[in-house]
Amino acid sequence: MLHKLSMLLLVLSLFALSCSETSRPPADSVMAKGTKGMVSTAHPVATEAGLKILQAGGNAFDAAVAIATTLNVVEPMMSGIGGYGTILIYDAEKKQTRFLDSSGKIPMSVDSDVFRAPTPNYQENRRGPKAVSTPGNVNAWDAMSREYGRLEWKQLFETAVATAEDGFVITARIAGQIERAFDTFPEHAKVFYGKNGKPLQEGDRLIQRGLAKSLRMIAEQGREVFYGGELGRIVHAEMQTQGSFLSIDDLIADEAEWWKPISIAYKNYDVFTASPPATAFPSLIRLGLMSRFDGENLEQQQRRISASVRGSHQARILVSPQVRGRPGSRSPATGHAIVNELLGARNGEIQS
Repeated sequence: MLHKLSMLLLVLSLFALSCSETSRPPADSVMAKGTKGMVSTAHPVATEAGLKILQAGGNAFDAAVAIATTLNVVEPMMSGIGGYGTILIYDAEKKQTRFLDSSGKIPMSVDSDVFRAPTPNYQENRRGPKAVSTPGNVNAWDAMSREYGRLEWKQLFETAVATAEDGFVITARIAGQIERAFDTFPEHAKVFYGKNGKPLQEGDRLIQRGLAKSLRMIAEQGREVFYGGELGRIVHAEMQTQGSFLSIDDLIADEAEWWKPISIAYKNYDVFTASPPATAFPSLIRLGLMSRFDGENLEQQQRRISASVRGSHQARILVSPQVRGRPGSRSPATGHAIVNELLGARNGEIQS
């Protein structure tokens, strides 16, 4: 019987960190250890939010929602209630791995011609309001909480709301992100992301009372307030003002969907990841390619790894348009077929 290895993929946004932020920890740092559970996040306030939930009797799914809501506050440049993602979970009681898809669906009224020549400003359209897809994160939080959570929905937002209201001291990383984007912010955003007309600096306190109000509304009224309710109407009005394709109809129609993941056998493990239309399958392609060259020396392995990474990313680019138009593209069978097909296609390239 193969052991189970489940990878949790929260595909939200990718940001490059500076060398100082990705350097190794100090030699005198203490390794975190846990006997009954552990929480690890990108920010200490979010980590504390998860620990509080576990200490209150919540489970890992409750903690994950609390962490996500808090990261929305303490990592404002990342993906929050306006974002989307994919989540891979493992149900220990049922010994079942599942994939929760809350990826941003394309608005129903989208005109793809605006993103390519000869449309004027087509490159700007790829980054602006016209490129906004349907936010799915709140639906994902709701789905996880309903399916697996123990605690009340409202309790999962307590740390996020309090931190947004009271503020938190920003790091050099967050200050740098604010500074780089500050000139593009609307005037009302510059008020709380800045001070005296200039971007907040490291050590300043970021207070987001508007975000606190929005999170409190979701905590008290549920997902419906965002997907068609008061918040949804506000989003709709602003998107229409900005010329976006996103409308309240898209919000109302949106839902998080549970799917079977795809997997590959690697040595003594079954490795799982999100199935298409998520683009996580290159990780399985890399493992599959490398499994065919076990026993090589280090220099050979490094060359194979480099080639397999290039090949898997090329496969992602080539396959993505095909997957969207392929019947049954969301089924695990299609995902397995894609991985196997690409393994065969890339195998010869890696050997050369």
